[in-house]
Formats: sequence, structure tokens, C-alpha cells
Amino acid sequence: DHVINYEAGFKADFLNHHLSFDIDGFHVNWTGVQLQLRTDQGLEYTADAGKAGSSGFEGNIAYAPVEGLILRASGTYIDSQLQRDIVSGSNYGLKGDALPYSPPWKVALSGDYKRPITGDWAAFVGASYFYTGQVSAEFATDPTVPRIHFPSYDTVDARLGVTRRNWTMSLIAKNLFDVTATTDRRH
Repeated sequence: DHVINYEAGFKADFLNHHLSFDIDGFHVNWTGVQLQLRTDQGLEYTADAGKAGSSGFEGNIAYAPVEGLILRASGTYIDSQLQRDIVSGSNYGLKGDALPYSPPWKVALSGDYKRPITGDWAAFVGASYFYTGQVSAEFATDPTVPRIHFPSYDTVDARLGVTRRNWTMSLIAKNLFDVTATTDRRH
């Protein structure tokens, strides 16, 4: 395959480095794309999907309103799709169809607070929220079999702990609300 990338962005900080952000936009031309395809019997194989493209933007912002507190937000939007039909005798993988397993939206929000407690000891607490948009599975080679779509999902993580010089001891809770997300048709 062959990829040509175009990207432009901007970074800045304000308020005596208490607020910073970066944003960029991109476009990718991808030729000779190799994708996993699925037969109606459930067999998967790799095939030449021709040409695809991705366009989008991503950004990050960080804000420290008071000493020890940092708030962050980041997000990505990607429109990844076939730029021509997959060449075959069937009618699947058409120009404009979303590429497999490429969520259009991903968002992350987090907040962390760190405070000195004594000497060179400090305590911290924080939480993060993650959102992943709907994705589509691989293309089926049988045009009568509908393409599988997996719903969007969101998770929350939390953490707390102490630091001293070059080491950290922490308690981390991943997926705090036990969200079950389907990210692959095999699971």
C-alpha cells in the first residue's frame, strides 16, 4: 500500500502557561488498501480494497485554574471511507462506505488534583471519561448479509495515590461503572 498525508496544525498557550491547546486537521490518501473481508460462512481473508481516504481533525486543551489542578479535554473526528468500490463480482464495499473499525468520534475528558502533604510527599486524585463512537465491522462478501455496526460506548476511570520524589503509589479503578462494549464481532 501507499499513503500520502497532509496535515496542518496550531499550538499555543495563554494565561502565563495556565491554558494551552493544539489543534490540527489532516487528510490521508491511501492506495493499495488491504482490508479484512468476511464471507457469509464467517471466513475472513485479506483482499485489495483499492483506494481509501481519511479526513478529520484533532485537538487537545489543558487548563490549570489553580495550583495543583489540571483539567484536560481531547477529541478526534475522522471520516475514513472507501474512495472507490471494492472490485469484485458482488455489491459490497462501495465508494463512501466507512472503513472497518474506524470510529468517527473519540473524546477524552480528565481532571487531576495534586497537593503537597508533608516534606516531599504529595497526594493526588483524578478521574477520566472516555467516549468512542459507533464503528462498522469488516465488509461481508455476500451483499444480502447486512454489515455489522457496533454501538458507541463510554467509560470512566478514577485514581488516587501518593508520590515521593521519583516514585508513585496509586490505586486505579478502570471502567468504574463496568461498561461492556462490543468492539469486535468475535467477542
